[in-house]
Amino acid sequence: MHLLEEKLGNGDEVYMENYYNSYILAKKLLEKNTYCIGTLRKDLRDNPKEVTQKMVRHYVKKKIGEPNYTEEKLERALSEIRAHTMTVNRASKVYKIPFSTLYCRYKGTRGLIKNSKGRTTVLPENVENTLATSVKTLAKWGFGLSRKEIMELVGQYVKINNLKTPFKDGVPGEDWFLGFKRRHLLSIRKPEPMEYSRKKAVTDPFIIFGYFDLLERTLTDLKLKDKPQNIWNLDESSLSIDPARTKVVGEKGRSVSRVISTTGKENTTFVLAANAVGHRIPPLIIFKGKNMWDQWRAPTGKEFPGTAYAASPNGWMETEIFTNYFKKTLIPALGSERPMLVLYDGHATHFSVDLVETAMANDITILKIPAHTSHRLQPLDVSVFKSFKENWDQTVTKWQRQHIGQRLPKSLFSQYLGETWIKVSESCIANGFSKAGIYPFNPNIIPRDHFSKESLERWEISQVMANPMPSACSLPSISSSRENFSEEALENRDNLQVSSISSMTDESQRKSDKSNLEHTSIEGIILSTIHQKRLPPKERKRKVASGAQVITSHEILEVLLKDAEEKKTKIKKAKRKTNKEKKNKKRADSDSTDLESEISYAESGESYFPEYLQGNDPLCSREDDILPFAGGRTTITRAKRSDGY
Repeated sequence: MHLLEEKLGNGDEVYMENYYNSYILAKKLLEKNTYCIGTLRKDLRDNPKEVTQKMVRHYVKKKIGEPNYTEEKLERALSEIRAHTMTVNRASKVYKIPFSTLYCRYKGTRGLIKNSKGRTTVLPENVENTLATSVKTLAKWGFGLSRKEIMELVGQYVKINNLKTPFKDGVPGEDWFLGFKRRHLLSIRKPEPMEYSRKKAVTDPFIIFGYFDLLERTLTDLKLKDKPQNIWNLDESSLSIDPARTKVVGEKGRSVSRVISTTGKENTTFVLAANAVGHRIPPLIIFKGKNMWDQWRAPTGKEFPGTAYAASPNGWMETEIFTNYFKKTLIPALGSERPMLVLYDGHATHFSVDLVETAMANDITILKIPAHTSHRLQPLDVSVFKSFKENWDQTVTKWQRQHIGQRLPKSLFSQYLGETWIKVSESCIANGFSKAGIYPFNPNIIPRDHFSKESLERWEISQVMANPMPSACSLPSISSSRENFSEEALENRDNLQVSSISSMTDESQRKSDKSNLEHTSIEGIILSTIHQKRLPPKERKRKVASGAQVITSHEILEVLLKDAEEKKTKIKKAKRKTNKEKKNKKRADSDSTDLESEISYAESGESYFPEYLQGNDPLCSREDDILPFAGGRTTITRAKRSDGY
């Protein structure tokens, strides 16, 4: 060992085949970060694979310079050898190519010839490329595969096509996956959850381009394309009183925790509004409760000027609350300049006849952003809320360190929300309008490769049909060809839904698969695990507006008025039905009381004749005789009234 220390540096390789005395030497070499390749074991009873597998994974290849020969020169030398005009040894000296390289290429011992260095991959190069493209496409559309799923898919492909591989049981291991990931520039990523409705809406060109067309017409009609101060965005969100976003520094390998005062599920709703130049208006805070108490307001002088407060039973936005905020806070804060454009997400709680009439009377146009697209089209969602909530978490974290286990008071919540809103810079707000394509107006803010390929083609065809051009050369080129099969099949978002990839089937199932799916492609195997089951249709709901739409229009107002009339009619019918049920119940109770009274008099031995039986009641007609008192008991037969009772 002392002889090797002078000549070996970190990262050098040592090849050993001594079964008896190289084990201790290998351990010492490993301590010096020297990588040992070979069959290493302490004695013949040890398993050499155990040591070798641990070393190969951490093997670092020696840095070798570029070869002194070209691929063309190599092919020329091989041609000479195959034509028997030159021996391998002679060709090696003439063309200055290593003897081993020429010999292996001539004998074909290295497998398939490929352009890259090193050994050939277990899977053919075209299959690996197709698999990598498919994995990237699935990840792009929100259906990414895990490491285990990819290895099981490859194992399934190998077994169906009867490929000879070094894989154990035909399924690749961790080392193959690491190499596959490195060769195709892949990485393990934690996917961000996204609702299917959001993914579908934001990849539909009919929704996105339809919204931008409507926005452009509205900005042109109102002459606001060069007036960013008159373009406003209003959005609703919520905050937790327990921080969750701020990361902390802790010891490596140990979990860390944060002490909180509640379950972490309690949220308070708030509303913010700002324009395209970064000007803000007072926020709205909605607490949970039946009444709004003055103790919940921020201390005097510490709140955002003009902050509005409200309370609802569940702490959510309600129509009346939003209408009052629009009238008493938003309109005064907008100033006297008109017209104004307000963009918002179109939640159902924001609709009311009173709101629309008020906006139209004040020359304020409300444009509803398409549903499930606010994360790409709404300025406050795009640029503001992330930094806003990070600042909020930092503020609450500092307060909790000084008030361990205590609940954040509502008054401090109001104060901190106002302080956080002030911290948001005007440039950050203006950047949100720019990223959303509102100001400056940019209908192509969402790149075309973000859309579903087939939906984009349908949209382009619809545009050509709607706007026919006299010259064929001016038409946009719509390619009917497809790229490779994996792109065509996997980018159809309407038929994508990844199911969990089960483990390998039993032997009989595999045999039937081999007979039915001989030489199955990797695309076919991937598509066999992706399907979408159709659920039974749900009862359709009536929509006030679909997609992007101007709410402050006479058509929408008529729809809202009609809905209001229908609601009033339903309430009247329900009230009438309730009153009738109460009346019938009251009559039944009255009849039961009369009968009990008659029986009680009969059992007491007293003679009792109701007034309507004595002929005083004009509705009474006696049909039975009334028996006199006998034996302490009087039997009374009820007379029938002429009204049926």
